[in-house]
Amino acid sequence: MITITFPDGNQRSYESGTTAMDVAKSISHGLARNILSGSFDGNTIELNDPLTTNGTLQFFTWNDASGKEAFWHSSAHVLAQAIVHFYPSAKLTIGPAIEKGFYYDVDLGDHVLTLEEFPKIEKKMKELASRKMSFERYYISKQDALNYFNKKGDEYKLELLEELKDGELLINLASTEYFKVLPKKVLKVPMITPVFKDFKNGEYKTVMTFAKKARGLMVRYIIDNNIKTIDGLKNFNKESYRFSEEMSTENELLFTR
Repeated sequence: MITITFPDGNQRSYESGTTAMDVAKSISHGLARNILSGSFDGNTIELNDPLTTNGTLQFFTWNDASGKEAFWHSSAHVLAQAIVHFYPSAKLTIGPAIEKGFYYDVDLGDHVLTLEEFPKIEKKMKELASRKMSFERYYISKQDALNYFNKKGDEYKLELLEELKDGELLINLASTEYFKVLPKKVLKVPMITPVFKDFKNGEYKTVMTFAKKARGLMVRYIIDNNIKTIDGLKNFNKESYRFSEEMSTENELLFTR
């Protein structure tokens, strides 16, 4: 069992592997219908990601800035799908959420989009949204992505991919408070976040003072040992911390003691 703590301090126990959406449904189906994104211990998560450790779970709705960002980002992908429906040869670049909405940068070749075409695109977007299709993130190698977009002849995606170095990762050792102010949209590489937890009162918890010290120790460990791989990070063992394969996720390396 794992213990989930909510922003108001209340706690509930769930089976390991329960998703954030499962947690929301256990509280209220109304809440589950309205949540747009979530965070676990301050890190953004997919609502269908399995939760395997104790931690603090927060949900975001349209009333929250993070909820709006998730909604608008998803809307940008729906827009892209609608555009490709009408213009199959369209080449897509990026489609981020912005302060008050979203956009998608598209190359339509020789076609010039007119205002008269907007209603049919909007109608198609509403139709696609009504299907309630899920958004799922897939991880593939850089080479597989290059092969895919080479086959499509999409030079814009290829240009973005070429900026990535093979196997390059960002190791996030910033505090949760500091990381919140970073512009996530400029991050062009996958990110791994080491998390440090101590066993106290029968469960693993993040103790801020200890976690801060452990992040500093890991920075020194990376520098002193010239660590360049995920496996190298997993060997971190300062101050009795040990890597937990079972409690880690794809984007979080969890160390316990």
